[in-house]
Amino acid sequence: MLNRRSFILAAALGGLTLTACGGEKKEAAGTSSAAKAPAAETPSGPWSYDAPGYDGKTVKLDKAPERIVADAYSTQALWPYGVRPVGMWGYGQEEKAMQGVDVSSMTVVGKDGEFSLEKLASLKPDLLIGYGNKDASGYTWWDEKVTAQATKVAPYLAINFGGRTGDQTVDGIIGMYQDLAKSLGGKVDTPEVKKSKQDYEAAKERLKKAFAARPEITVALTAPTKDKVYFGMDRMAQVKLLKELGIKTVGPVIEEGPWAEETWENMPALKADIILTNTQGSEGVLDNALFKQTAAAKAGQTYEWDDKRPYTYENYAAWLNEFAGQVENAKNVVD
Repeated sequence: MLNRRSFILAAALGGLTLTACGGEKKEAAGTSSAAKAPAAETPSGPWSYDAPGYDGKTVKLDKAPERIVADAYSTQALWPYGVRPVGMWGYGQEEKAMQGVDVSSMTVVGKDGEFSLEKLASLKPDLLIGYGNKDASGYTWWDEKVTAQATKVAPYLAINFGGRTGDQTVDGIIGMYQDLAKSLGGKVDTPEVKKSKQDYEAAKERLKKAFAARPEITVALTAPTKDKVYFGMDRMAQVKLLKELGIKTVGPVIEEGPWAEETWENMPALKADIILTNTQGSEGVLDNALFKQTAAAKAGQTYEWDDKRPYTYENYAAWLNEFAGQVENAKNVVD
């Protein structure tokens, strides 16, 4: 199985593992307002849609798609509006991320780096939806062979997620998914959606006030690996949002790209009051001796973040409120 972090940080689009296994239907992972969304009503007549964020990339079908298979990130992002894929694949299927999504109603075509073309074909999908590669031809973590085979089964609608061009925002990506959901017959103006947006705006305001009240607090947004530590740059939509709200980040900086590199040897000197470690690919980091020497670790001020969290108002409201509490209660442990 391939590690998602190796794709992101090494920028390698290596081949995914084609497999006939990888899980069938699963039980639902908890409840949330997203679970209450009324099911989408498929529009009648021909259907076309411009791939979000890809100029000139339009998917055209004789009729609106009824049987959709999507990557986990897109499944999560479309679910609050009533869009119900028949199948799902890819990274991001952790239980917390799937909160409110009825996984038992879908066939899991593959998890993480596994992907079953046989299962995909058996679902007879009308459309595939997922994070896109550079030319919108397929999933960002598929190689050319898998892309060619999967797109013979059904057309692919690519989502230009944050970090590829550096001009996306969290609000913009949520808006892209809303627009797509609406075109698929989803309901984007339900009381639940309106309430979750209000909660999101309130969470942003709370975090903004927390940063303003604690200007001395510094934060490192990291993605540790065995060999190096990577720091999130504001080309990423999530980091850009935090910068707009007033976060003061520390660590190496690069002008291009979503991640800056640092060696483990330099970690003990990191001037961060809070260290956020990415939830993917950072297993065992808390036991790393060099990590334990950081001021934030010694103060017990290390927490998780996920740059690929579901692009929904509800999910971001929950995380921003959690982060605001961490900032509000943080101790200033560096000069």
